[in-house]
Amino acid sequence: MDCHLERKIRLSEESEFKSLYSWSLQEFNEEGQKVGSNHVPWDWSLYFTASELRHHQSIEIHRSNGSDDEENNKPVEESETISAILHPGICRDGERLEDDTSYFMFGTNRRVKQFGLGIYKLEESDDKERCALWGSVSYTTEIDFRDTTTDDTVQIYLWLSPNRFNNLVEIIKAKRADIVQVHLSRVSGFYSEWSPSISTYNIKVLAASDDQEILCPDNCKIDPPRLGEVGKFNLSIIQRNCINPKQDLRGINIDKIFEEPGDFDEKDYEKGEAESRPDATPQLLAQLARNGLVLSKLNTPLWLIFIALLLLLFK
Repeated sequence: MDCHLERKIRLSEESEFKSLYSWSLQEFNEEGQKVGSNHVPWDWSLYFTASELRHHQSIEIHRSNGSDDEENNKPVEESETISAILHPGICRDGERLEDDTSYFMFGTNRRVKQFGLGIYKLEESDDKERCALWGSVSYTTEIDFRDTTTDDTVQIYLWLSPNRFNNLVEIIKAKRADIVQVHLSRVSGFYSEWSPSISTYNIKVLAASDDQEILCPDNCKIDPPRLGEVGKFNLSIIQRNCINPKQDLRGINIDKIFEEPGDFDEKDYEKGEAESRPDATPQLLAQLARNGLVLSKLNTPLWLIFIALLLLLFK
């Protein structure tokens, strides 16, 4: 098997900022020149979003070997798994990825493009639920006299209790999962440049196998963490329901639409000062015109009242 590595990986115990980190991993090209920055273990949050969620069921049948021992003679075996295709980043609107991070295998400058999630059901409810990561550097191997190349990959594995696993299966079957997100933190084997920030745009991955050999100083007692344990794992399944935009429902006083003209002083009327009385007709017409849209939505009885008022007005 030929692993596709382009750089050497070295552990350095020298640091300009001993109070921040005491050691780091560095990369060097074939000429022995340092490439990139110092990388230290990354413990902060990282996010992934699934583009596909699958439920797998399998039945395996074995030919009976004629033994009476039930433990060694199980003709049928059934299994269930859930898998997902993941992409770095978090999706908040159901369309775009944000806070996306680029992942690279240590010893390469290739961006990792294959991420996956596998969920398995524990045999017993009392078994411990857990999460782990596995990864591999791209390699080429010969299969049936043909060279086959496997790309860089990072896989997340999750083991859940039967009840929790079955609940996820029901969500998948009912198609209630619109957004599936994975949140990780304190992942063993993830490295980045030291920063006071709790976010990063680049992660270097150190797989569990020895293919990514690390050159260490003499008498070095540091064992750099590799892919495996996960300090915190969160799986979020979101169902999105489209809601109509908020409508303009400003309050309307229907009674005021049919308000009678204001009362007038009888003394002024008796004195013949009719000119002091305002003409209510234009005001009512203007009010009715402004509320035309409202009236168009009124029920039939109110329409009849409206027509009757117009007849009385011009009678």
